[in-house]
Amino acid sequence: MNPQLTQALRSAALLGAVIRPLLVVTILIGLWRALARAKLSTRQRLLSWSAVAAVMIIWLTAVWTLALKGSLVPTPGTGQVLSAGTIVLPTAIIVAAALTLLTRSGTIGAAVDAAPLWWLVAYQA
Repeated sequence: MNPQLTQALRSAALLGAVIRPLLVVTILIGLWRALARAKLSTRQRLLSWSAVAAVMIIWLTAVWTLALKGSLVPTPGTGQVLSAGTIVLPTAIIVAAALTLLTRSGTIGAAVDAAPLWWLVAYQA
């Protein structure tokens, strides 16, 4: 492999290793502030925030663990569709289930309603 390409990929991986945890922290801080603006009880706020934080941290840890083990690298001889399907299909199922649970939560709904629109746009950007 080209040494310059190798160096660029290492730099991108290092940047991703810093940015991903910062994104999780930023989202969790924003959620905490939105829950506070929703005027929920401290217990409701803490339980909701802890549940979301646990899921996000477990997700990030699982992805990093799988990546370090090489589980996300396609094995030679398998088709590209099969390799992509082993990653995309479980991810789509987990995300769909999580979004279904989140949209049915009154507490999370109250937090989203209480958050200013520009917060939601900024987090997506």
